[in-house]
Amino acid sequence: MRETNLFLSAIIDRAAEGLCVCHEIPEYPYLRFTVWNPQMTEITGYALEEINRSGWYQTVCPDPEIRDRAVGRITKMRQGLDLDSEEWEIRHADGRRRILSISTSVLETGDGLTHVLALMHDVTDRRRAEKALTASEREKAAVLDAMSEIVTYQDADFNIIWANRAAAEYVGAARERMAGKHCHDIICHNDRRCDACPIRAVVRTLRVQEGEIVDRLHDRTLYVLGYPVFGDDGELTGIVSVARDVTEKRQKEDATFRAKKLESIGILAGGIAHDFNNVLTAVLGNINLAQMSVNGGGRLPEHLEKAEAACLRAKDLSQKLITFARGGEPMKRKSSVIALLQKVLKATVTEPHVRHHLTYGDDLYEVAFDEAQMRQAFGNIIANAVEAMPEGGEIFVHIENAAVADAKSSLVANGRHLKITIRDEGRGMTDGELEKIFDPYYSTKSMGTQKGMGLGLSITHSILTKHNGHIAVESTPGKGTVMCVYLPVERTVPEPVGIVSPSAASLEKDRVLIMDDEKMVLDVGGEILGHLGYEVEHAQSGEEAIKRYASAIANGEPFDAVILDLTVRGGMGGRETMDHLMRIDPQVVAFLSSGYTEDPAIKDFERYGFTGVIKKPYSVNALATSLASVLG
Repeated sequence: MRETNLFLSAIIDRAAEGLCVCHEIPEYPYLRFTVWNPQMTEITGYALEEINRSGWYQTVCPDPEIRDRAVGRITKMRQGLDLDSEEWEIRHADGRRRILSISTSVLETGDGLTHVLALMHDVTDRRRAEKALTASEREKAAVLDAMSEIVTYQDADFNIIWANRAAAEYVGAARERMAGKHCHDIICHNDRRCDACPIRAVVRTLRVQEGEIVDRLHDRTLYVLGYPVFGDDGELTGIVSVARDVTEKRQKEDATFRAKKLESIGILAGGIAHDFNNVLTAVLGNINLAQMSVNGGGRLPEHLEKAEAACLRAKDLSQKLITFARGGEPMKRKSSVIALLQKVLKATVTEPHVRHHLTYGDDLYEVAFDEAQMRQAFGNIIANAVEAMPEGGEIFVHIENAAVADAKSSLVANGRHLKITIRDEGRGMTDGELEKIFDPYYSTKSMGTQKGMGLGLSITHSILTKHNGHIAVESTPGKGTVMCVYLPVERTVPEPVGIVSPSAASLEKDRVLIMDDEKMVLDVGGEILGHLGYEVEHAQSGEEAIKRYASAIANGEPFDAVILDLTVRGGMGGRETMDHLMRIDPQVVAFLSSGYTEDPAIKDFERYGFTGVIKKPYSVNALATSLASVLG
């Protein structure tokens, strides 16, 4: 028996937890402890004798509220309601407050007393750490809630466990309702897991992954970063997903890429048009000369007229190429968009089964534009709308003021704009077709006499870009297409200038110097000028033209007019040549000749010292009219 007691005492003394046994007594201090191991002294700071002398309630439970609760708990324990890891706050002998986890059990010993066995464990440090961790988690949650990105924490089966405020706002649901849902259900709105989802790749590779997914319900593109989270055992426990809405960014990137693509093709088209105009100049000039040489009879004049008409059509195509290539430098002036669209609708909507409606708001902004170019731009849009409705339908055009305040979320520049919305009831377009509508020579139409050219909207895009405007397109298959054109309101617009000719009386001679790097242009131009009665000299470069002009003055036979090609391959072009000629002769009379229209010297020729502009390809009449305006 003695050995058993010693064995039990050893177990009690060496227990890792505080262990004590007590029973109630009627007099002060109301509780008497019969067992009190060393851990109890460590936990409370009191030895057995001290606790029995000073009292449990009076030492470790000094607060009246806690004391009353402890007394009530003893009463319940007598009734068989034990404590099971219940936490109590006590005061240590050194004055520190400690948190104890207490479990109790009532012992029946047969002596008529109710003995309570209590096991106590100090959990103060653990609770403090947990509290600190909870505070840290709240801080982290606050940081995540402040983020504009969509942040979710998901388990390995893609169930959402936690979501930040941005995620809840994007989904339009409370966070609690998001918990347990699959991300592809409520974010991507797919009925199955996204094939290209980076979160799936995280589970598969256990590495950070990134990629883009599409929210089909809201038509948004999300850039997603997925981060794996591992447990202490190294196993994947979840994934942190950070998603950013990049829809507007991708739209701007696509627009930039499209513009660069058009620019690259435009450079090619511009070069082709330049060479084409030189060829047309020679062809058209020779046809005119042949017409003037024919003395009548036969059908040769008729054939030459048809050839001339074909050249003029080719000239129109060349101008379209240049407009597409560079947009054509617009000769802007303030004008009525209402009047312009009325003319375009009347000229373009000629099919009896297609009706059009033009409406507009009050006090519309004034905008400046090149009327010829804008007539072409809107004509292309209206023509597309008509062709989209072979069975008939209606075209609705509305003009209104629009103000853009946030260019970051729009492809339209900040500021005031005149917005022209053109809506048809045609077959509409798929997303794939929408992506290509501004590509040159792409068309949804079949090839034919009036179809398949594919340059229309490419030219429209170039014209609007040159006007610092924008065109936006929305379309749904079977529901028609809506095109919105934005024209900016500019603060100041220079008034267009016309040709200012010197007095014919001041010009006494009719010698003309023509400079062009294309021999065929020089040949036909010289022959036309000779036919018109002028004495002509040729130069194939700016340097040669300067030498001939200076030599003519030195010999007392100055030129009365000069025709300078704007661009010369590998040599001095018209603008630079003109700078030298004005140093030699400030009164020089010079015309700028070119098939290009986007160069500043074409738009503002007087600023560069030129008298006028002769556009290629020029006919006999065009050349004669230009020279006659100054030489008489």
